[in-house]
Amino acid sequence: MSEEEVMRHFILPHFENAFESAQEEVLDEFDVDESELEEAATYYSENGDAKLKEIISKIELMHKQFGGENNSTRGGSAVSAGGSGGDSGGSSQELSLNQVIRLLQDLSDKVNEATDQFIEEFKETYGQPNGSNMLQFQQGMLQMSEGMEAAVLESHGVTSEVFQKSLIAHQHNQLLQQTVMAMQMENQQRLAQHGIQLQM
Repeated sequence: MSEEEVMRHFILPHFENAFESAQEEVLDEFDVDESELEEAATYYSENGDAKLKEIISKIELMHKQFGGENNSTRGGSAVSAGGSGGDSGGSSQELSLNQVIRLLQDLSDKVNEATDQFIEEFKETYGQPNGSNMLQFQQGMLQMSEGMEAAVLESHGVTSEVFQKSLIAHQHNQLLQQTVMAMQMENQQRLAQHGIQLQM
């Protein structure tokens, strides 16, 4: 699995969650909705606000580096998240690389334990995952893994925000990339044992 695939499948969702959380905080703080924010960002950007253009460009670049595809709507919304992130970026403690890897390994163990049970229960209810019910299966797997992640973070006393920031901080570390790829491979092998192959 390439570095780009690792970013898209694992790092990007955390980046987008952090982005959306920051945006919600800004919208609440200034009592505006997303459409008003986008209108203001578009207006000032089109009228030559150099600082605003720089912020949007930086956030779009980060989003693209993590495997995302940018568009003008998200770019407009990105202004508030970028501004908020600049003020609060140092307020939460980041985890060390070793702590992140231990968390990922613990998460991998928990997800693997739950995967077999989830697959058996899915088969009993919907049959073997295939073209007709594969989307439902993938959504169920995602919900299960997100639940496992929340439980693991809570057991380690780590918030989702800190975990997200720590993943982004260590994203280019080779050991972290290898750990993520190993998790992906192990998950694919476990699914293959049940006759399931997902397109990654």
